[in-house]
Amino acid sequence: MNTFIESEIQSAIDRSISHDENVHLEIDGSFDDVMVAIDSLADCEFDYAMISKNVIDVWGFDEDAKNGEMIWRLCISLCAE
Repeated sequence: MNTFIESEIQSAIDRSISHDENVHLEIDGSFDDVMVAIDSLADCEFDYAMISKNVIDVWGFDEDAKNGEMIWRLCISLCAE
């Protein structure tokens, strides 16, 4: 596990929650690195969509909330690929 990637993603999730915004960040890592980190950090359900080869739109949501309320959202650009 890359602790730097995990730390960057945790900070972005925290900011997204506290500011109710979509946070954009660049990660020097692979898609797999990002997904492993998010899986270990997320305390809710999450999903993602590939915007392009190197950009991931990922969001956490509450499956039990009306309309699956979004809790946080990140737009991650992968720099290492």
